[in-house]
Amino acid sequence: MDQISVGIDVSKAMFVVAVSPTGERWTSDTDPTAIDALVTRLQRLTPAVMVVEATGGYERALVAACAAAGLPVAIVNPRQVRAFAQALGLTAKTDDIDADVLAAFGARVQPTPRPLARCRHAGLGRARGPAAAADRDDRHGTAAAAAGATDRPHHAGPAQSHPVARATGE
Repeated sequence: MDQISVGIDVSKAMFVVAVSPTGERWTSDTDPTAIDALVTRLQRLTPAVMVVEATGGYERALVAACAAAGLPVAIVNPRQVRAFAQALGLTAKTDDIDADVLAAFGARVQPTPRPLARCRHAGLGRARGPAAAADRDDRHGTAAAAAGATDRPHHAGPAQSHPVARATGE
């Protein structure tokens, strides 16, 4: 049997859940009781990956509950999913289609689920302190930058040193 991928379209009022490859789809409210019931139902599916778009915060409670339950959650960039949908020829945009596309994205692209501690969107706020800084450095490859080494280009100085500024005299 194919591995199960779950796509969840998130809005303020509801979650639309789609399962690949079964084609099963349902909706859930976003209150804490409904989230608990949704997590229980998702655990029974034992998905290989659950894909949720970053929606500016509406996904946080769901992602935190899923991660706490040990479910493999991947928060993805909506632009990547939109490009994937366009590549499939899906230009219509409804909550049901979005959930189906997220499930298909999970099945085909197989984004890496991240543990709760490594998932910035999962918590209610940003982590602070040395451990959070080390985690950020690890994710962004900036540990060397903190030590003084960097592969970023150095700022050239005043605007006159920029080629466009020199050409225009600004």
